[in-house]
Amino acid sequence: MNNSTPEPSTNPFELPSDIATMVIGIFGVITNGILLLIMFLDPFKCFRRPSMYFVISLAFSDLSTSIASCMFAWRKYVTSEYFSKVSLFAVWASVGNSFVTILLMAIERYIVIRYPMKAKSIITTRRIFIAIASTWVVSTILGAGASFPGSLENYIQFGVLIECFLIVLVMLIIYVRMSVLLRQSSKIFHGKQFSRHSSTEHGKKPKDAAYQRSLNMVVFYLALVLIVTVLPHLIIGQIYLGYIFFYQIHDRPVALKYAPYITFPFELLNFVLNPVIYAYRLPQFRKALCYYIGRKNKKGRHEESILVFNRYGHGNSVKIDHATTSDEVMI
Repeated sequence: MNNSTPEPSTNPFELPSDIATMVIGIFGVITNGILLLIMFLDPFKCFRRPSMYFVISLAFSDLSTSIASCMFAWRKYVTSEYFSKVSLFAVWASVGNSFVTILLMAIERYIVIRYPMKAKSIITTRRIFIAIASTWVVSTILGAGASFPGSLENYIQFGVLIECFLIVLVMLIIYVRMSVLLRQSSKIFHGKQFSRHSSTEHGKKPKDAAYQRSLNMVVFYLALVLIVTVLPHLIIGQIYLGYIFFYQIHDRPVALKYAPYITFPFELLNFVLNPVIYAYRLPQFRKALCYYIGRKNKKGRHEESILVFNRYGHGNSVKIDHATTSDEVMI
């Protein structure tokens, strides 16, 4: 999505931008890789829910964007022309898919809140898989059209940017409507332990109510971070294409030439922050992460006990106090 590429000798922002893009991309690969690994291992079998399939799809999209951003940072140092095009295609496709996926997550949350009794029959696993597959197919087609040379390249880019702006607008409308519904629910059920969409109603378990509330906040933060980090680069892209379409005879402002090298790395922060949001707001993910960290520490302590036992010989009583700063060995 970084369309303007001035010569390095005349652009002091290019090298810092490439370094920032590479660093952010590496962090994105690590954080999203950990997220996907934990969700696939799923030690507590808590990620096998229809709503979590959107989260997995979004994590794959963010991982693709992070890998593509690392490739994009090296575009000046690779002689192959297709390398730059492929990396640009991956960025366009994955960013577009992230927008649509978060929109679908917002719609899913709205259905759960608006129609709590019918939500399970409306939001089925089959429909979620169809929606996810459709978003990937459409995003791939648009990403290819926006990246590879052709007479319609700029028009497709402009269309994708308009699509992203419309998605932001629709998400704002959905969240305003959701906030109104939640406020009405809190007034109706004031002083009780459940809300309109709470799972304690109609024989459902309280744990599911907590899960729904935490997922509502996760989707809200995902949309907020997406708008804050990505919107500036979208605006710059629209202005840039506006000069191409309507002011070809005019020179572009110097600020417009440099701005994408600042907004593009800032846009990529979205794909690093998404797993952080899951860790902060989703108890299931924190529990699974702590499980593997705790098991690793427990395994390390067990191996340490074996080493101490072997050192002092069999048949002796060995005690290690891990609460102190140094190990106390009592024989």
